[in-house]
Amino acid sequence: MSAGSRPHPDAPSKRSKTVALTLMGAGVAAYMLYELWPSAPSEVPADAFQNVETCINSGRYSKATCDSAFAEVAKHHEEMAPRYASAADCEADFTPGGCAPLPAAQGASGQSLYAPVLAGALIGGALGASAAAALPPTQPLYRSCRSDPRDDCTSGTRGGGLYTCAGYRVSSSYGSASVQRAAFSTAGASSATLTRGGFGARARAASAAS
Repeated sequence: MSAGSRPHPDAPSKRSKTVALTLMGAGVAAYMLYELWPSAPSEVPADAFQNVETCINSGRYSKATCDSAFAEVAKHHEEMAPRYASAADCEADFTPGGCAPLPAAQGASGQSLYAPVLAGALIGGALGASAAAALPPTQPLYRSCRSDPRDDCTSGTRGGGLYTCAGYRVSSSYGSASVQRAAFSTAGASSATLTRGGFGARARAASAAS
């Protein structure tokens, strides 16, 4: 083979990434956004939705994409939601009355574990509605009153910040936002049982990393 006909050394890698994008599920989409696009901007567009209806009504994503994104978020919630041995410990980190038993999780002695209720979904607009071959990266959202000084909920209105399971603070309200790519990473999240204040420590670690 002549020197002029040799394939570029990066060609196989580029083809592999194209195939991966076509075949990947939502979890791999998040991984690809965070790990395989190192040249992407540090911040990417995203949308925080409270439920499927607000996702559909935004016009940003198709009904099928919204349905799939919230289904993926529900699955992720069962696997990676912040969990506590008691409702009181959970509510101390999130909102009063804002925690519930997590059916799929049990403590070491078989007791129920508690997790914050889902407050919505973060959907990565970097792939967006035009990426028909893949579901945009998604993350469950939780509302916390304790993890950041901006999250005060004592004013009588529904305050608090919206966080991913790994502790990344997205915003204090729903809508479009620019977020660090780290928002779609599960690094720092785990299924370990937290004590009160544990999610705040996770959020501070996520803020430092981003």
